Amino acid sequence: MSQGSEPTGREPGLVEGFADHLGVEIEWTVGGEEQLVTLLEEGQLDIAVGGVTDKNLWVDKVGLTRPTQRWSPGGRPRST
Repeated sequence: MSQGSEPTGREPGLVEGFADHLGVEIEWTVGGEEQLVTLLEEGQLDIAVGGVTDKNLWVDKVGLTRPTQRWSPGGRPRST
């Protein structure tokens, strides 16, 4: 991602689809885990996305989802 541009990739795409479904606009905040978790705790963010795992320092402060999967051309799921 370049400075001043919106995030791209799998997670931002999921957030954009969710926002479209809800009929809301996105205001992106890009930052490190500590900053984003703090903003969540303070109510300044509604959602944070990224590669957080159950081994992460912030696991007791965030909700984790199951890993997303990609589908191979043969129709079989493969881990991301």
